[in-house]
Amino acid sequence: MNPEDDEHRDALAAAADDLANLELLNTELAGRVARQEDANSKVDTKVAFLLGFIATATQFLASRHLQPELGVLAFTCYALAFALGIPALVIRPYQELNPRALYDGYADKTKTRTLLALCSLRVNIYEANDKKHEAKSAWWWCSLTATVAGLVFSVTAIVDAGTHDQLRRTAPAVASPVTATSPVTTLGGAGTRAGASLHGAAHLH
Repeated sequence: MNPEDDEHRDALAAAADDLANLELLNTELAGRVARQEDANSKVDTKVAFLLGFIATATQFLASRHLQPELGVLAFTCYALAFALGIPALVIRPYQELNPRALYDGYADKTKTRTLLALCSLRVNIYEANDKKHEAKSAWWWCSLTATVAGLVFSVTAIVDAGTHDQLRRTAPAVASPVTATSPVTTLGGAGTRAGASLHGAAHLH
């Protein structure tokens, strides 16, 4: 056997192993990036739903009779929640592979070099998008926390106002004070009337 042929076969086998390894890595990275994009899309959906809920809850709260201090706290929490949700919704765009740059740069390259480039690009994209995903999720959680606090204050403000109204309706009416008549005055008046009657009778006789 020719040693050179053996070396050539070994080199081809090593290259085939390297190529298979790169294909495996590229497939896994492509799947991770796709799952990351799906997770980011779900966060966008959650943020949009939360902002819509906050707007609806604020309108409902404005139409109710509230305990003043608790009502102010509820509106403040809703305003804060809406403000915290906006950054989560506007963190865009996510990085993606540039088709034109990929074609122009690797159309004439070998499969191995192209796979190496794809793996490197997907790693960079995943890392950049992961930072945005973490920031978006953090803003969403903060907005959700403020929304929950607003709900608690809203329910408490409505219930407290209703309780006070019920107490006012069921409270007994305060009796109006009656002016007391002095016994001395009463007796004096009776004596005067009796004297007048006797005087009139004397004149008649």
